[in-house]
Amino acid sequence: MKKKSYYQMMHLANLKTYLSSWEVMRRCPRKSSELCNLIWTKNMNGVDGECGIIEGKAKVVEAVRVDFGLNKSQSDAVASCISTIKSGKTFVRLVWGPPGTGKTKTVSVILCKLLMILSKLRILVCAPTNIAVVQLASRLVSLVDKSTETKHLLGNIILFGSDKLSSCWKKADKTLSKIFLKNLIGTNGDINHRNQERMLLQASQLVFCTPFMLARLNNEQ
Repeated sequence: MKKKSYYQMMHLANLKTYLSSWEVMRRCPRKSSELCNLIWTKNMNGVDGECGIIEGKAKVVEAVRVDFGLNKSQSDAVASCISTIKSGKTFVRLVWGPPGTGKTKTVSVILCKLLMILSKLRILVCAPTNIAVVQLASRLVSLVDKSTETKHLLGNIILFGSDKLSSCWKKADKTLSKIFLKNLIGTNGDINHRNQERMLLQASQLVFCTPFMLARLNNEQ
């Protein structure tokens, strides 16, 4: 570089999130082969691109439309996911749309319904950033907490993350303190507390975290 020249440097992205996502997919291709194939190769095998006619789907569409105030496309997406899971199929479902079309609300209703009707199903919810995890967790907690029929399900949900995640939810939604793992067991980092972490995570039905924290969790196990 010339001494008198000026250069502008721009920070485009943090690679940590992408490296963590890559590590998670690299570690478990056999467990999630359809999803990994879709992400790595755009191979559509195992991806059900159509909602299809699934038994009981029409009842689910009407129920979620009335109970959660969803529009037709949102109700169809929820019913399609729920019906497919209940039928035992393993297709990948893609909920997509431009900003402001209600994707977060749709996914939160899917998660709420799964907690309600499939108590033995364990669910892992990942998003690439702490902010995205907090937004989705906040929406789900709001849905679950407002009804006496679902309020007891809060005990089955865990928000797992670092101190940075803690600062995110404290700014966005303090009600998430009810599900944040470190709040449930304290902040001491000794062996006993780590064992409590593992026990709570194993006992939970639904866990929110980023791919980075999931990779750390896999390494500890």
